[in-house]
Amino acid sequence: MAIIFIIMVFLAWYLYIRGEKVYTLLIFFFFATFGFQLVPEKFMMLTKGFSKGTDYALVLLIGCLTIDFICHKAYFKMDTFVKCLSLFFLFLIACVIYSKVQVGCSTFEIIKASRAYLLFGVYFVFRQMSRDELVKLLHLLFYLTLFTSCIYVLQILTSTGFLNDATASTMKFGRIEVKRFYNQPYMLFLMTFIAIYKNPLKGYFRLFSIFIFVLAIVGGFSRSATVLFLATLALGYVLSLTKTKRLAILIIATSILIPVVAVGAHLFIKSRTYKDIQAVMLGNFVETDFDLEDLYESTFAFRIGHFAERAVYMSEDPLMTTMGLGLIPEESPKAEQFGFILGLMNEDTGATVQLETPDISYSVLLVRFGYLGMALFVLLYFYAAYFFYKRRENRYALVSFQVTVLALGVSFFSSNLVFPVTYILMMLCINLVRKDIEETAIEC
Repeated sequence: MAIIFIIMVFLAWYLYIRGEKVYTLLIFFFFATFGFQLVPEKFMMLTKGFSKGTDYALVLLIGCLTIDFICHKAYFKMDTFVKCLSLFFLFLIACVIYSKVQVGCSTFEIIKASRAYLLFGVYFVFRQMSRDELVKLLHLLFYLTLFTSCIYVLQILTSTGFLNDATASTMKFGRIEVKRFYNQPYMLFLMTFIAIYKNPLKGYFRLFSIFIFVLAIVGGFSRSATVLFLATLALGYVLSLTKTKRLAILIIATSILIPVVAVGAHLFIKSRTYKDIQAVMLGNFVETDFDLEDLYESTFAFRIGHFAERAVYMSEDPLMTTMGLGLIPEESPKAEQFGFILGLMNEDTGATVQLETPDISYSVLLVRFGYLGMALFVLLYFYAAYFFYKRRENRYALVSFQVTVLALGVSFFSSNLVFPVTYILMMLCINLVRKDIEETAIEC
């Protein structure tokens, strides 16, 4: 089966040389999303250590970068995002040396733990593409995400998993039981905002796409994601108003929020969650009321505890605090030495997962890179948010700003920031916004 994917990599290179960059990048996204979540990981396994779609995507990317470097002068020229990216890559090199010399990781382990971050290099490929090519690629991804969103909604209606990783729990609404699936389409939020603000479809098809995307978001039954989506949607609406109307809405919103926040804060201080957070911040992890057997029933206190437990452990060593625990894969025997209590349970061993979590982005970043690397990584998202906000009059920029703010918000409830698709789409949008504004200025 893997031979098919190897052929696809060679096909992508051939198309790239022929100038068909859109279809090359479509194949790249195919691998980065495990066949748009339709191809199980086991089908992509080539050999030990080369089993993920991101492995094929990385090989494909290296080929494209090599072709471009040979054909274009000053290919890696600096811009502001590249400067931020360079800082992160310099740290990543330092982290590789630290992991090898200080932690004692093998070369194989280091590559396995760090390879996904090399996909940041696709920024340079996007930068070489034209505005029309990027729009065409975005539209193709829009249609594919609409298709997978339909499948996701079908999962909920039939209580049957069709997309990859169809892990589910049961939600009860009175006497009605509904399965909650956690495998929402990777590009769902971006494409939902695209559907609302810059939809390539017209008429009833436009309304249908918005309905399906919103239904897929709500059908995930994630209160945090749904509330943050509505908040960023409202934020986008406010930003599109005149300054006078924005000020009026700000005054009204502030007058409403102050008493709501005051009451909410009072109730929160009285809650068990607040007591749990106090306990974990003091390092008393055993005293907390966490359900360690079911990740998806975990509270916000669980997430704070997960991060705090690792932060407390690392605080004993200044170098570890700065650089992290090293580029150690979860499957490595070295991961067993930490003995963390909080985390998802490994179904095969029954032990607590030590280094990875789908619950909060910052635990993963802290473990991998320490505070310095985490700051440099998150800086990329903050720069993107600033870049989009400054150009928010452009519809693509407004959409991208909303999605970036949403991603940063959801990062406290998910490991979304370290998903390759998240930062790949961010870089696509940066280049699309830049080229759309440039071409609009030329036309004017």
